[in-house]
Amino acid sequence: MGIQNAFNPPGLSGLSASRRANDIASGREGQVGSAKGFDKVLAQIQMEPASESVRVQKGDTLVGIVRQQFKSLGLPTDARLAYREALQLARDNGIANADQIRAGQSVQIAGLQSRLTANNTLQALQERMATLAKPTTTAPAPSAAEATQATENTALAPASPAPNRTLLDQTLGRAVEKGYLAGSEVTKAQQKINALAQQFGFDPDHFAMLTLIESDGMNPQASNGRCHGIIQFCEGESKGAASVGMAGRAKQILGMGLVQQLDLVERYFNDIGMPNGGKKMGLDDLYLSVLSPAVRQETRRHVALPIAGRQAKELYVRGAPPMGITRDSIVHGLMVLAQKTFPQWKPQATTQVAAVDTRPAATGGN
Repeated sequence: MGIQNAFNPPGLSGLSASRRANDIASGREGQVGSAKGFDKVLAQIQMEPASESVRVQKGDTLVGIVRQQFKSLGLPTDARLAYREALQLARDNGIANADQIRAGQSVQIAGLQSRLTANNTLQALQERMATLAKPTTTAPAPSAAEATQATENTALAPASPAPNRTLLDQTLGRAVEKGYLAGSEVTKAQQKINALAQQFGFDPDHFAMLTLIESDGMNPQASNGRCHGIIQFCEGESKGAASVGMAGRAKQILGMGLVQQLDLVERYFNDIGMPNGGKKMGLDDLYLSVLSPAVRQETRRHVALPIAGRQAKELYVRGAPPMGITRDSIVHGLMVLAQKTFPQWKPQATTQVAAVDTRPAATGGN
């Protein structure tokens, strides 16, 4: 990422303090064998906080700096947590806009390292000290394998379990991390998508899924030269750009931000006859409304759909274009892509991945 340490004082740095504290908390530092010894080490760590800065390189972001610090300390994180810490890092450094830093700028990260160390390592130390202070009874010593596993579990476990955030939340967080979306726009975008979902009867997570395959997840600058934006408004007669009044100037869509493009999505959905206030639609109907609205009239799930052109391989039965695209293969492909992008995401029971159909798509009037 190009981050360089500008200052590293003698003694315990944030990283070395963290590693030593983890050793002590797990009982690996043998010379400290009492609660009194732990008190001394704990005091030493608290008296020697990390005092480091990083020099911003071209392309760096505060979110990226935060994620690098989590990684260097061996701590887990996700996009939302990283962005929250980036906002605090901006406040620590008097940076007015957390989305704008410049190459050559020095960013002080002592406060960030102190928070990460205090929230994780020192808590483990204190728990270990409390255990040592209690009367002990003779117990068989753990095997080497058990001790190693316990140490690894302590080092890798997060301070608290992460909630199962919605796919929409995670997609927007990823868009911020990738620079597709300013953090200040997240709430507006989320509100707009939820309003569209209520208006047209689809699941907000399903909309997030279709943007993953159309624009790498809410990227308003996504383009293949002919189609542009978060759902790929295409140039041409009766195509998406024409549907929203942008015929002959589809590339101008790339000059719009995510929230502006969501306004175009609303106009497009109205133009193609999406149900308004009716029953809830499935993921396949939502995606077909973007990909090829006329095809929605074929409602059989295993029948090959007359979709023109070469599509993403995930949409085909077994991921093989000769097998054809069906409603079920669309659902399966979009769900698999979402879970591949966000391994920690757990779909709700109503949106489980469809079973893989290994048969070629049917073409007759079965």
